[in-house]
Amino acid sequence: ILNIKTNKIFTDSFDKLIIGTGASAIIPKWKNVELESIHVLSVYGDSIAIKQKLDKKNIKNVTVVGAGFIGIELVEAFIRRGLNVTLIELGEHILSSFDQDIVIELQQHLIEKGVSLKLNEKVIKFEGKNKVEKVITNKGEYQTDLVIISVGISPNTKFLQNSNISMAKNGAIKVNNLMETNIKDIYAGGDCSLIYNLATKEYNYLPMGNNANKQGRVIAENINGSKFEFLGVLGTTVIKVIDMEAAKTGLTEKEAERLNKNYKTVMISGKNHAGYYPNPEKIIVKIVYEQDTYKILGASLVGRKDTALRINIFAVAIQSNMTTKELGFLDLAYAPPFAGVWDVVAVAANLAK
Repeated sequence: ILNIKTNKIFTDSFDKLIIGTGASAIIPKWKNVELESIHVLSVYGDSIAIKQKLDKKNIKNVTVVGAGFIGIELVEAFIRRGLNVTLIELGEHILSSFDQDIVIELQQHLIEKGVSLKLNEKVIKFEGKNKVEKVITNKGEYQTDLVIISVGISPNTKFLQNSNISMAKNGAIKVNNLMETNIKDIYAGGDCSLIYNLATKEYNYLPMGNNANKQGRVIAENINGSKFEFLGVLGTTVIKVIDMEAAKTGLTEKEAERLNKNYKTVMISGKNHAGYYPNPEKIIVKIVYEQDTYKILGASLVGRKDTALRINIFAVAIQSNMTTKELGFLDLAYAPPFAGVWDVVAVAANLAK
């Protein structure tokens, strides 16, 4: 073991060992990536450094590279500060864990709020004397005062490369449903480990704070003598995109296709509450379900007020193996300020044919 304070290696013994080393932001080997004012947002200190730069009031143009959850949340923060924001994404659409048809309105919303959105665009290098001044891509170049790189994270497990602990290709530690590694009395959890995905029936890398907390609870139970088996997660996620919200759980359509599921989808637009009550807002609901059994496999929502938390209905439904027909007649609460007589979730489920 390396003592980071003394930089000396020492040996110790244990009864139980827990590996919870987390993950770090990926920094591609772009030319001049070491220039000043190029940042990642991985640990608390990163956020302080970025805020200190912004507080000097000499930052006008910001470039965010990567349109995942952290990238989108940073875009909102910069827009609310009145900055000019360019968002560069290598893929075809923002939020790659969602289906493309769900994020179309989110992309339009970002553009309407002043974001310069660049999709299918690859960063090549950065330019500047000591401080970054320009981002060069395969399609153009953009003046910038600050760059945030948000293209993903990698498990902090390099120190295990010469050990006998089994790891996935990306370095995430393989565990079972007790959060045990392949070596007796060694456990792992959080962003350095895989987690069982109930939707895909696979162990996937799903680094999320709620997942890490569940894994920590399971490990604590088991090292204290219980045999606590962790069922897994559905990859339930929510995100706020300036004035809009989005959420997903279970399989997306592209995941169902990858897994060769015999599936169908239904996608509808409804309101967050009764149409005759003041200020109704649109919600789009997409359900992925088994064609023969109508069993719900996944769901996604996008809209404004009251959208995101409706995904919890689907999370419970999927984990309970409910069908669209059962969900369509679930006894959901009704009052005009909160929902229509038929909630948009039930309407979507009842339209599954």
